[in-house]
Amino acid sequence: MRIAVVLSDGHRTGVDPDAALAADLALLAAARDRLDGVTLRHGWGTAPRWNPQALTTGAYLSATAGQLAVTVRGLPLGVRNPIELAEQLATVDHAWGGRSRAGLAIGTPAECAGHGIDPAHAADRFTEGLRLLRSMWTDDTVRGTGPGYVFDEVRPTLRPVQPGGPPLSLTAKDGTDAETAARLGLGLHAERGPDGEWADLVARYRSAGGSGELSLTMGFDATGTGELARLAAAGVDQVDVRVRAPGTDPALVMSTVDELAARGESVRQA
Repeated sequence: MRIAVVLSDGHRTGVDPDAALAADLALLAAARDRLDGVTLRHGWGTAPRWNPQALTTGAYLSATAGQLAVTVRGLPLGVRNPIELAEQLATVDHAWGGRSRAGLAIGTPAECAGHGIDPAHAADRFTEGLRLLRSMWTDDTVRGTGPGYVFDEVRPTLRPVQPGGPPLSLTAKDGTDAETAARLGLGLHAERGPDGEWADLVARYRSAGGSGELSLTMGFDATGTGELARLAAAGVDQVDVRVRAPGTDPALVMSTVDELAARGESVRQA
């Protein structure tokens, strides 16, 4: 089971962007040689909190990442241009030497409104957008029509390092999303609730024939060695851990990463 640390996530409005980026660089350095990867989460229109743009930040941070992998979560394919997103993800995959993963989302009502898209069309846009995105990574010519766009004979200019592209997952908020992930051949990503609701999503995903990677976001306080071992036994492939609240003392963050790494190593040796 891989353990990744979540980088920029929910800075309060007013936090200096340069300071936020410096904190990410420090956290990346702490994770290097200790953990398996880092995770960036897409955020859009989330005031009073904000996230640096995940794909841009991911490409920038690659130069100091060593052999860490990167995962970008929550990319709203239901409202994004799939051709543009395919090339952006390919760029990130090159920057990280083929060590990238992408977590997709259908898109929130606010994101739909901000992009001038009827929320009723988001699911159909996601399905067709996924086909086009994959086609950009495998085919010589890409064609497709979806609500709000028509692509006729697009010729891809950049392919990812990984054949077929980075592994893809869908962030699931309910059982219907979990079944959609299974139907579309995607991995499943879930948020760990206080009562372990993620297990229900995994059950729905597996019952629907899902066989992709399982990943989970959780807070550091929930990552005891016993819990990590339970997740590994349940077949969870990656745990994204939040180790830093905005404004946390950097020294505390570094010691937290050390402790998380020790817990992960204990699980791997068991």
